Amino acid sequence: MPILFIDWHRYLQTLIDLPSFEELRRLYVPIGIVPEQFVGSKSGRIIRDLPEIVEEGSQTVLLGEPGSGKTWAMRHLVLTQAAAYLRGDDSNHVPIYGELRDWHIPVEGAVERPSKVEVFRFLWQVLQQFQPDLSLLQPNEYQAILEKAFQGLRGPRSQLCDR
Repeated sequence: MPILFIDWHRYLQTLIDLPSFEELRRLYVPIGIVPEQFVGSKSGRIIRDLPEIVEEGSQTVLLGEPGSGKTWAMRHLVLTQAAAYLRGDDSNHVPIYGELRDWHIPVEGAVERPSKVEVFRFLWQVLQQFQPDLSLLQPNEYQAILEKAFQGLRGPRSQLCDR
């Protein structure tokens, strides 16, 4: 019988414990972000932290030159949010960490904006790395589980980090 839930605690603890994040934990230095709004005028030149901006709930695009720290900032955000969720803090975010280089969309399926089905397929592949028994489910089953999770689990969101 297939499982009927995603073990978010198991996923987040495994994510936090990944050896690939050890260097990040030791060496990360927060970058200052100057938010700009693309609709209307600039929001000012106030330097802020990425977690603060994300907590506001607006959609965010992180732009910067190569090597400016975008990937590390996103990884740090994932670790921060995962740890907050596991501690039981009043966090609205359950990060799902995946790298866009791992998103394989066939050329004939490439579109300007991916469908919800394509996004869910990618997220499901990411989650299977941490909870292999999820592979037992069929697409319609995992899509229903993700839909339910995104509606009811303290407001989870996906955050994709490209390297």
